[in-house]
Amino acid sequence: MVKGFKDKKIKNLIADICEEHFKLCSELETYVGSNLAYLWYMYHSGTKKGDFKPFIFLAEINLLINFNYLNEKSKDNIISMLKSEDEDNNYLAAISILELRKQRIKDCNLYTKENKFYDHIKYDKDIIKLEDFHKSKID
Repeated sequence: MVKGFKDKKIKNLIADICEEHFKLCSELETYVGSNLAYLWYMYHSGTKKGDFKPFIFLAEINLLINFNYLNEKSKDNIISMLKSEDEDNNYLAAISILELRKQRIKDCNLYTKENKFYDHIKYDKDIIKLEDFHKSKID
């Protein structure tokens, strides 16, 4: 199971995911949204900055599914690679997420409140789904 990454581009990926998901949640006008924003804040610029937890990749994977860059089978394969004890598998999963994220950003740009590509996202239902965390058993 992934403990962390040494590769600078993967560390940057983690930081970039945390920043974008923090922005996504910060603009949710719900109690759940403010709690999720605080979680992302901790990993974006708080005491957990630079730390890796698998939920970071899981949230990005779910965002990629919402934009049809991944399907459920591919998601399961990436999660299996992240759960692997083999660091090469962990790295390949991270590179897959990095490349798919780059494509999403190329096609849709990063999230902003004004970016209409993201209007369909229901963050607490589409991106952070408790059943995913129970099913995937990654922590």
